[in-house]
Amino acid sequence: MIGTDTLKAYRCVIRAMVRSDRKSRIAQRMEQRRKDIAMLTYKRMNVVRAQNAAIDSMQKSKLFKELQMLNRQVDLLKNEQIERDKRLHFVGDTCILREKLLKGSQDERPRLLQHFKDIASFLENQREYDELIERYNGGSKLSQSETVKRTASRVGLEVPF
Repeated sequence: MIGTDTLKAYRCVIRAMVRSDRKSRIAQRMEQRRKDIAMLTYKRMNVVRAQNAAIDSMQKSKLFKELQMLNRQVDLLKNEQIERDKRLHFVGDTCILREKLLKGSQDERPRLLQHFKDIASFLENQREYDELIERYNGGSKLSQSETVKRTASRVGLEVPF
């Protein structure tokens, strides 16, 4: 039987994994959405070109339906609110952790418990550290042009277009 302390440590590790991973998963999903929108926009341009080149009215109506479908897909992607996705609150594969927890012998339990607590603590502290770096060094993840604009505005100047 698994002790309640071990289960609490396991839950803490899972919670810490979800919290620390959420921001990067949102960024990945937003980048993927941007790529998908670009691909659909490219397909739309090709359909419009094919419509202009089409002579047959049957082919034009087929291309028009395809264009409408592509427009709907782009609208769905643009209106998608990634931050509110409930799937971001779950870890994909925890079977390794569960297996380690279940197969651990009684002699290993105290060490395993401490190890899980250490992992949860590390993940939580790393997340807090990243938040503090982002808060107090806000320009660290900006592009060069954004950094130049911020620096110029700090001394009362504006960057020309």
